[in-house]
Amino acid sequence: MIYTQPIFVILFERILGAKVPTRAIVGVILGVLGLTLSITSASLDFGILIALMGGISWAIGTVYYSRNLKSDDIAKLNAFMSLFSLPITLAITPLDFYFVFTPITLVLLITLGVLGQALGYIFWFNAIREMGSIKASAGSLLVPIAAYVLSFLTIGAVPSFGEALGSFITLCGIFITVTSRK
Repeated sequence: MIYTQPIFVILFERILGAKVPTRAIVGVILGVLGLTLSITSASLDFGILIALMGGISWAIGTVYYSRNLKSDDIAKLNAFMSLFSLPITLAITPLDFYFVFTPITLVLLITLGVLGQALGYIFWFNAIREMGSIKASAGSLLVPIAAYVLSFLTIGAVPSFGEALGSFITLCGIFITVTSRK
């Protein structure tokens, strides 16, 4: 549900008066439908609602950044995002459930946070700056597809027919969106 974010980006951009090409709208809808098809086990529960709220908040942040912060320093924005997310993450992470703290675990968590989050934000902010909010958000639909591919390459998990078909449809939707004109 977090990957409904591109739909909300389009919705918020339209509400704020942006002209959104029909081709981009069709591409995003096709991409999200493809992901929906590729999901083999989903039921409406509290986790789905949290993910939907995540998609909405991600869309709000994407549109806000594209309209107000595009020219700001990415390193500064990255540091702010990290400082903002740390207390929230610490508050909602039940430490005794997910992992046991050891010095190695702590080093790995810091490394993951610095590399994963820092690089992720740098790529994300640059994508919005270079492509715009709608095309960048459509590109985020590649993440689940990359997960299927990497699962196959690393552990040999063969995607189901629905996952493969949904991924193909999503790729078509992304292509339609990123090749649309302003």
